[in-house]
Amino acid sequence: MIDKIGATITGISAIATLFLAISGIYLWWPKNKLLLKQRLKINMSASTKRKVWDFHAVGDSMRHYFFLFLP
Repeated sequence: MIDKIGATITGISAIATLFLAISGIYLWWPKNKLLLKQRLKINMSASTKRKVWDFHAVGDSMRHYFFLFLP
């Protein structure tokens, strides 16, 4: 009984993670190649606020890659 409940919870969590990763990529994906290049690069000469945002955006894109393509 407990094994079945655990398997169900794990399956639902995996589907939710997959949905969030795919929808995150859809919302994040830029409209052209220039914007894609900007989103995958950290501008070290920018302000601290911009650097924090760049680290977040680049890290988020790498996280989605790992969730979708490396399991």
